[in-house]
Parts: sequence; C-alpha cells; structure tokens
Amino acid sequence: PHRPSLGHAVNILLYGLTGFLLFSMLAQYLKGQCLVPFIGAVLFIAHPLHTEVVANIKGRDEILCFLFVVLAAMAVHRYAAQRSGRFLLLGSAAFFLSLLSKESAVTFLAVIPLMLFFFTDSPRSRIFITLATLAAVTGLFLLIRQQVLGGNPVPPVPLIDNYLGAITDVAMQKATAIFLMGLYLKLLIFPHPLLSDGSYRHFAAVPVSDWRFLLPFLAYAALAVYGLLRLKKKDTISFSILYFLITASVASNILFLIGTNYGERLMYAPSLGFCLAIAVLLARGFRLEESAATA
Repeated sequence: PHRPSLGHAVNILLYGLTGFLLFSMLAQYLKGQCLVPFIGAVLFIAHPLHTEVVANIKGRDEILCFLFVVLAAMAVHRYAAQRSGRFLLLGSAAFFLSLLSKESAVTFLAVIPLMLFFFTDSPRSRIFITLATLAAVTGLFLLIRQQVLGGNPVPPVPLIDNYLGAITDVAMQKATAIFLMGLYLKLLIFPHPLLSDGSYRHFAAVPVSDWRFLLPFLAYAALAVYGLLRLKKKDTISFSILYFLITASVASNILFLIGTNYGERLMYAPSLGFCLAIAVLLARGFRLEESAATA
C-alpha cells in the first residue's frame, strides 16, 4: 500500500518485453523484410496513445493480453512452418493465458488464422486446424467463465460509466459510438489531447445527420472496402486494416455495449494495425526495403 513504484516498474518491463517480442513476431511473418517489422514495433512502443495502459497499473491486463497473443502468434507460425504439433499446443496455451488476462483476446481467434493466410503458404487444412484448436481453447475459457460467474443475468451498464446506454434512439446511439471510434482514429494520427477517461457526459451524443458521425463513418467504410478488396492480393495494408477493424470491434459499442463508452486503453492492441500500415507506407514510399537489400 502507498508504494506503487513496483507496479509501475513491472508495467514498464512488460511493455519493453512486448516491443522486443512484437518485432520478433513481425519479422517471422513478414519474411524477407527487416525494416517494416522494426519500424512497426518502434512506432507501437513509441505511440503516445499507450500512455494510459503503461502509466496506469490497472492497464496491465491490456499489456499481458497482447503480450500473450504475440507469443501465441509466434508459436502458431512455428507450427505452420515446421508442422510440429507441440508449437500449436504452446500457441494454444499462450492464447488461453491471453483470454484469462482480458476477454477481448477473443478477437484474435479470427486474427491469428488471418495472419497465416496473409503471410504464410500454409494450406487451408492447417489454417483450419489452427482455428479449430484456438476455438476449443476459447470454448474452455467460456466454460470456466460461466462456472465462475454463474447463470446470473448480466446487470445493465451503469450510465455513469457508459452514457450510451441512456440513449434510447438506437440510430443516435450507434451514430455516437461511431463518432467515438472516429476520435480513436484521429488520436492514432494526432495523439492530442490524451484522456484517461471520457465517460459520463464528456462527449455529447450526435445524430446521424451530424458531420462528426458522417466523417468517421465514411472513413471506416472506405477502410473496410479497401481491406476486403485487397484481401485476395494478400496486401499487408489490407491485413493492417482488417486487423484493426476486428480487434477494435469489441470495444466499439457498435455490436454491443461495454463497460465504458470511451477509453484510450481499448486501442492498445488495435493500434498495431495503424503502426504496421504506417511502416509499410514509409517503406514503400521511400523504398526502404529495396535500399536495405542493396546495402
């Protein structure tokens, strides 16, 4: 009590370890490229949007969740490359620890097979086996969760934590949720001002006719269309977009309401999609990979 320095030190060490493992994981999947994994990992570690996660001891759930997901992705890549079942088991164990850290890890049930599709030559059967194994692990986690929490109905979200629950107009509720997602997109590009909490009445509700809804709606629609159209080309930018949309979906309040309407910590794992896309664009724009290969 009253000595938080140890907790902060642990967060910093775990964050540094995440950066190292993230670079290693990206280098695994982006085979033949050296600068894109490095730039992507550096941008991720340096991004100011992660201030809340690292500076708040409570943010360790986000750090551990993503750290274990990175380990799971590395092990699954080894399984795809070496066809060794032990790596799939190791990956499943790491994924299970990620789920125990935070439930939002469930989105990586889709992301990790997508990584195999984009960046490896794995046959569909191996991707399916990976998906089925991770799904079984997710089922085990959900069973344990059910046993712990029991069959009690989920209580409504307190309005002081998520005011979206008080908006009875469904169209306005979803428009406001998309407006908030637009704020996250803006902060990924220009991270100022940062905010540790944006709950009750900090952000005004917006109708579907408001430009604050229309602009992010069009931006996300364009990103989704590009990501899907370039899917068959296995474009890294396409993967980055789909990764962001999938991992951010559970925090968006669009599919269902969560415990808060806004929290920059919720963009911790999804921000990798942005950092990777920027790294790819820089490498392509300045032909960095070609220069590195020549050197």
